[in-house]
Amino acid sequence: MSYDFAVWEGDASAGEHSTAATFEDLFTRYLDADLVAPTPRIRAYSEALAARFPDDQSDDTPWAAGGPSSNCSGPILYVAVSFSQAEQVGVVTERLAQEHDLVFFDPQKAPTAPINRGEVTVTTSRGRVALPDRWAFFVSEELRNFDGYVVVDSGRDHSFAQARNENGTLTLEYRDGSPQQHYQVQGIDLGDVTEALSQWAENRHQFIDKHTWERLTLWD
Repeated sequence: MSYDFAVWEGDASAGEHSTAATFEDLFTRYLDADLVAPTPRIRAYSEALAARFPDDQSDDTPWAAGGPSSNCSGPILYVAVSFSQAEQVGVVTERLAQEHDLVFFDPQKAPTAPINRGEVTVTTSRGRVALPDRWAFFVSEELRNFDGYVVVDSGRDHSFAQARNENGTLTLEYRDGSPQQHYQVQGIDLGDVTEALSQWAENRHQFIDKHTWERLTLWD
């Protein structure tokens, strides 16, 4: 049994849903596909981590599926650690990430679906779908395709948030009641979209203050 950690180049101050979405995106692009050469910063980090926990095949190695040097690709490193040594290795992995100004992420603690399951409905190009357990991954996959969209209706009358991929550009909208309270922002990144939709499902609206919105009219 193993415990996994990820480290990548990015914004360490991003919200938890944004960070989870970034992880899903980087994992799909750089680890699910053929590995590429690590960036200089990730290479330096993997060498520092291997210096603390040698990248070898000894009986006491903490690495469950190869060490740092064989598990980095582009801007991300992803390692599996034996469960018995996860706490010790995790502390060092996180500390070194901070020293190298990198993002540390524990996938086992990633946020899952929004908590307001009783009222939330989610609709995509495939129709209404069950609320997924892997929320960040779900949004990422739906919006990866041109013309993909996700609508989150939290059960309040005429109130919803939705995002769509328009030929590679992500657009986020929300409507809070009346048609006069319908806004959109274009060119938003995937992490912010995921965070916004999840907040909307939980009746939290902090994401609104992060962006400059355009009000939509009935003729838009």
